[in-house]
Amino acid sequence: MKKILVVDDDRTTRHVLQKVLAGAGFSTTVAKDGVEALTLVGKKRFDLLLLDVWMPRMNGLDLLARLRPRKAKPRVVIMTSDDAPETLLKAVREQAFRYVHKPVKATALLQTVRETLEAPEDSTSRTSRTPPSAGRPTDRSLTWTSARKKGSGRAASACSW
Repeated sequence: MKKILVVDDDRTTRHVLQKVLAGAGFSTTVAKDGVEALTLVGKKRFDLLLLDVWMPRMNGLDLLARLRPRKAKPRVVIMTSDDAPETLLKAVREQAFRYVHKPVKATALLQTVRETLEAPEDSTSRTSRTPPSAGRPTDRSLTWTSARKKGSGRAASACSW
């Protein structure tokens, strides 16, 4: 059974992704930020990280940079709603395998996960962007959105399946 670490500061996103991945037969662990993820990666072997970019304490790109020098490192799929070209370029430089734009349909995410896990070991980083509309319209979709609450500085999330 392939082991996946989901790293996202949004609790709802972590919970939904864990359910979707477990339902597809993957062993799934979650972390709320890069610091927690780095600790987990030091203790346990993961085949894949699904990694959000903007998180407190340590963001996803910084975590990716810290994983880069390791010999046995998991493949990484960056998940973000950030469309900035700089974010994509940094993910490519730090050797993310894929780049997925949120929100993403569950079927498209599972396809990306499977393709990433099945890619040959010697394959180079194939960072590609999965468009938000990927997946068949009749498929059940996992959709989440985040927005900052005015004045609070806290992110609010909505998730639907």
